[in-house]
Amino acid sequence: MRKGILAVVFLTAIFIANGQQKGIEIVAVPATNGIDSNCLLLNQCVYLTVRITNIDTLDFSDIPLSLEIHDNNGNLLIILYDTLWGVLQAGSSQQFTFTQCYVVPNLPAYFVIATATAGGNVYSDTLTECVDADDVALTKFINPTCDNFGSPGDIISLTVQLENHSPNKTYEEVRIYAYIMDGFETTVALVEIIPNIAQGVMNYTFTTRYMVPNAPSYSIKVFIESIDNYPLNDTLVCVSYPFPNKVSDYSRTDLSLGQNAPNPATETTRIDYKIPTHGEVVFYVYNMVGQIVYTETVEAVAGKNSLDLNTSGLVSGIYYYSMTFNGEKLVKKIVKH
Repeated sequence: MRKGILAVVFLTAIFIANGQQKGIEIVAVPATNGIDSNCLLLNQCVYLTVRITNIDTLDFSDIPLSLEIHDNNGNLLIILYDTLWGVLQAGSSQQFTFTQCYVVPNLPAYFVIATATAGGNVYSDTLTECVDADDVALTKFINPTCDNFGSPGDIISLTVQLENHSPNKTYEEVRIYAYIMDGFETTVALVEIIPNIAQGVMNYTFTTRYMVPNAPSYSIKVFIESIDNYPLNDTLVCVSYPFPNKVSDYSRTDLSLGQNAPNPATETTRIDYKIPTHGEVVFYVYNMVGQIVYTETVEAVAGKNSLDLNTSGLVSGIYYYSMTFNGEKLVKKIVKH
């Protein structure tokens, strides 16, 4: 294909070199100015504009035009056809924009060849366009996965996969965010710094863990700060299916964890609970990042029991408390004022 390109350019050069300033001249207008800061975006739809000048003494009518996109090896990637309808009078010029766009290929740079046919001769112009290939994308959740979000009360080490598509750029000090939402509000907000993102694929695990909310379902939104021109792949969102109710699945009425009262709590709040037999019950209170801020183990009798929880040492905010009995774990939310 490169030989064919050179042949077209050579034909035009001979035609003018003989002193016969006849025919037309076509000039492709670049969509960029050729520097990296103004490169085209990958998959961008570009409508090529050309300037056509009649340098002949004769008029030309309905001039056929074509547009070719080639890679650096001369391989033809795209070809489009159009027509400049009407009469282009001798000595006049006209600007024309192709009615179809071409899609910017996934290459660092490419060649655009615009051609026009008049009086049985083919005239062409070639330009080079650059592509902005610098892009960091969030590609998928590693832990948890979108089909396995864990159960209420589970402590999760959130891990996501990123990919740096840039051919030669390493990104440093990239801020990454994670929002854990229980369907009503953001229960956990994580903000961390990724030291560097080199070319290729990498996994990042947040240093702070979170606890799965006690809610019918919850969602995770992870995103990175804007560092490139491709914002659509900077965010990951997953929404869990409703969690199974571990108590009602077995139609049990003898194991329950009540909502603390008063809620919001100030100094002390009472938690009622019920167990089927005498035994050991373990209580935990977690903050929004999954850290245990309170634990207590009690010997409880079969039936109704209560725990008076002193919350005076807790800062204001949202917490979760859990009760574990014989492998069954129940979780509730508590608000501290």
